[in-house]
Amino acid sequence: MSFKLFFFILLIFVFVGSIETKTSRLKRAAPVWPDNFKVSFVFSLPEVPENQPMTVFHDKANNRERIDYYNGLATDIQRGDENPTNIYQVRVAQDKQICYHDSGVVILELTQVLPDLSQWVYTGKTVRRGQKVDSFQWIDYYPDYNKTNIYKFYTIEGSDYPVQFWMMGYDNVFGSHYDEYILNYYDYIPDGSVESDFESPTVCDNSEKTTVVNSGLRLKLGNIFPNVKASNKKEFNNFINKFGKSYPSHSEMLKRQTIFYKNHDYITNFNKENSHMKLAINHFADLTDEEYKKFYLLPTRTVVPDFTNKVYERPANEEIPDSWDWRDHGASPPVKDQAACGSCWAHSVIGSIESQYYLATGVMPDLSEQMVMDCTWNTTVQDLSNQGCQGGDEPGTFEAIKDIGGIMREQDYPYLGVDGYCGFEKDKVVAQIESYTNVNNIQEDVMSAVYNQGVLSIAIDAAHTSFKFYSSGVYYEPECSSTELDHAVLLSGFGKTTDGEQYWIVRNSWSVNWGDQGYVKMSMKDNNCGVETEVVYPTLARGFDY
Repeated sequence: MSFKLFFFILLIFVFVGSIETKTSRLKRAAPVWPDNFKVSFVFSLPEVPENQPMTVFHDKANNRERIDYYNGLATDIQRGDENPTNIYQVRVAQDKQICYHDSGVVILELTQVLPDLSQWVYTGKTVRRGQKVDSFQWIDYYPDYNKTNIYKFYTIEGSDYPVQFWMMGYDNVFGSHYDEYILNYYDYIPDGSVESDFESPTVCDNSEKTTVVNSGLRLKLGNIFPNVKASNKKEFNNFINKFGKSYPSHSEMLKRQTIFYKNHDYITNFNKENSHMKLAINHFADLTDEEYKKFYLLPTRTVVPDFTNKVYERPANEEIPDSWDWRDHGASPPVKDQAACGSCWAHSVIGSIESQYYLATGVMPDLSEQMVMDCTWNTTVQDLSNQGCQGGDEPGTFEAIKDIGGIMREQDYPYLGVDGYCGFEKDKVVAQIESYTNVNNIQEDVMSAVYNQGVLSIAIDAAHTSFKFYSSGVYYEPECSSTELDHAVLLSGFGKTTDGEQYWIVRNSWSVNWGDQGYVKMSMKDNNCGVETEVVYPTLARGFDY
């Protein structure tokens, strides 16, 4: 059935191609991109509602590159000519620019923003964005996953000037599309990158050396083009196809293949030796543990519960059920994806506010994590250490939101995955915070709080390979700390296995590709991984028009 549908899809594109041509189809050579160029484009992603403008200055001969994100809101400058590991990142912090400088041990690859068209098929002439263009096409079929990816690239008719890259992924079983990516190019200048484009900004003159984090968009760009995918290793090829991975060079593919098999062996051995939970390959499988911690976790902090604030009081003689899951009652927000930005703290805070909003109104809102990241640096809250993608503090952030004046919707302040200038608009506030409440780090109190108050904001220790690849079962890690915590998540409920083992139901912010559709069951034994250590929830302001 799926095989027939695949050929049906191919016939559709043959038909579309015949319509596109309309004139005699004259064979033309595919463009070959120069080693030096400048190009701007707008990047459209399926999971991000806003288009993402980017400009790339590319100098392959000297192994250097500059990427401006969001019209210069953030900048990466890679200086492989100085050192193969040298990169500067300019970001916004506290409404001013700061610079991070890394010259570590990781050799950096230049980002691919124009695909290698040497094997693509010329399909004729058509019109795109109001211009006559030449069309090139590539099709990838993944029979193991019943998926087909159709790629098209358009250049101005008779020239090598890029106009648009388009990719559509199809599910061959259901005939529906699962992904669509569009890059609309403009301001393409061959040999357009000059020496001054790669000079480090003055804000970097006194920058301290630190470990920098790849932009989520930069990582995404490396995965959409059908470039270096071929491998003679079946498991690695399956991983590449399932998660849409692509690498800018053969050497990078071999590097990621080695990392993949190290992780693959760990997962295989773990599953043989453990029956209480299972691990599985996910989108982290080509990352080292160090990269995983750098891209997705917060700096480890020793958490000492602060009960000087309002503390939850468990009702007397309360009877709590053996299991409770807010997903079954509509109050657990949909799983989101923080991407390669350490904004888990903002996702945890926003998720708990969304839950409170639902309990108050019966409507699940989509509130803005980006607003929290951008606007909670400068507040009157004492000892608040929020740093956007570099981490933050969940309890104090509730107070900061109260101090600012409320929270906006995602559609009015969309998630970017990089730090930005605060764009708070008071007239677009849809929820306000009156206060927040701490919960005693006592198991029964935490159970009572999540049962009575909705989804709770918590912090955990997630810096373990077993957590990185969790898939199912009840998670228990003997090496987990209950006080050294590095990741913020949401507590959505609790349950008990048929063997009587109690567990917490925890929602993550690493997309539905991680864990059990974005969730993990975490053992209640000995406060494993610190689920009960730092537990807070907000109270919405009374008198506000919800």
